[in-house]
Amino acid sequence: MSAHGYIPLVKQYIHQRLPKEHVPALLEVGVDRGVMWLTLLTFLARTRQQFIAVGVDVLVQEQVQLMLAHLDRAEQQQAYLIEGNSLEVLPKMV
Repeated sequence: MSAHGYIPLVKQYIHQRLPKEHVPALLEVGVDRGVMWLTLLTFLARTRQQFIAVGVDVLVQEQVQLMLAHLDRAEQQQAYLIEGNSLEVLPKMV
């Protein structure tokens, strides 16, 4: 099964099981074309509630950057794309 097969499960967890006082945080390593990352990001953006999403890839594709730039997000909804090797980027995020 490919990773995007887990999208319904992740959406259900965020919507039904994550305590309301917790801010959803999404980290995807290997964004590629953004199939899973952008789908979950769009789902979170529609809730209009606060979240933070980070995507890391060695080569962030231009179409993913454009879709992120044009996504309708509220001010408290943060999303970032980081281009770099995850083995170097992730330790700096801790």
